[in-house]
Amino acid sequence: MPTTESHVRAGLLAGLGLMLAAACPVAAATCYPASAEQPLESELVLNTSGGTYWEAFRSAFLDSFERDCGVRVKTLVSARHSFAQFKGYVQRGRVPYDLTYTAVPWEVAEAKRGGLIEPLPEDFWAPIAGQLLDGSYDRYGTWLSAYAEVLIYNREVFPEGLHSWADFFDLQRFPGPRTLKDSPYSLVIALLADGVAAEDIHPLDDAKLRRAFSRLDQLRPAIRSFWAGGGDEPVQGVQRGDFVAGVAQSGRALAGLRQGYDIGVSWRQNLFDEAWIFRAKGARHPRAAAALLFYINDPARQAAFARLTGYGAAPKDSAAYLAAEDVRHLSTAPDNLARAARIDLAWWQANGARVQTLWREWVATGKVSL
Repeated sequence: MPTTESHVRAGLLAGLGLMLAAACPVAAATCYPASAEQPLESELVLNTSGGTYWEAFRSAFLDSFERDCGVRVKTLVSARHSFAQFKGYVQRGRVPYDLTYTAVPWEVAEAKRGGLIEPLPEDFWAPIAGQLLDGSYDRYGTWLSAYAEVLIYNREVFPEGLHSWADFFDLQRFPGPRTLKDSPYSLVIALLADGVAAEDIHPLDDAKLRRAFSRLDQLRPAIRSFWAGGGDEPVQGVQRGDFVAGVAQSGRALAGLRQGYDIGVSWRQNLFDEAWIFRAKGARHPRAAAALLFYINDPARQAAFARLTGYGAAPKDSAAYLAAEDVRHLSTAPDNLARAARIDLAWWQANGARVQTLWREWVATGKVSL
């Protein structure tokens, strides 16, 4: 029978599951913070966006968590999950999941201020705090992954490649339809394309914002979609020829390469960022949800996840469980970090909501009130 993408992915996931089971013997601490007085609930619900990322998450973490901890993990696929939706669930006291996520720093900040996240006990991370990267955890949650937005392109259309965001914005030398992430971080990409050095991007004052939107105006005729949700869309679209180039999450691009997609990837000025996972206020299975947050921060399990996705995470020693080739594809690999344009999380936490409003206006109308 011919090999298909689904067969390749299924085989990789199954093989990795066997490797992980051998590498991670069951220990009593695995299901922390369970106790005789407060056992874990028998199930929990995890909010996801679906796609290859969450398939890998199940293989690396959920299947063994169910086996080790006796907790059934149900996944709710919310392809159009939004902060407004999450906030509404909490305010109405009808949250359909226990754990959810975001890659948007100002959403994390607002959720903390608004009491939308169920805080963890003050000493929750004490047993493994020394094993985790600084800034990768707090009383509200932990990194879901450390990832990067990268430039991808169709190698058949551009055999010589696109090598920079300036190339991505150059419609004369590299004509054809593009796909752009539906995120105000695209303003950072526009400034990089316009020649602003990575270290000079932040803070984004109004003059820089106007410059970024002006650059995006020049690209807009070629933008065929603003993607959101799971992140497979740009990779699959570039492979099919729907777009000649796009902005993609690094791990989704790696998944495409492993499936034999004829796409090129440029790590130059990649946008390094973090996604967080946390308990929703009013979670119906809070102890099981807390246990999963702790469980995923194991270096061997995170190494398994990294092999599948190319995403780094909180444990410091995950690379020790990986081959050099696998480390090369991580967003946290030294070479990739050296080429990264870092997002100033503090600035975006303070200013992101306003910039998001401007971005939404531009996407909808092509104009912006600046």
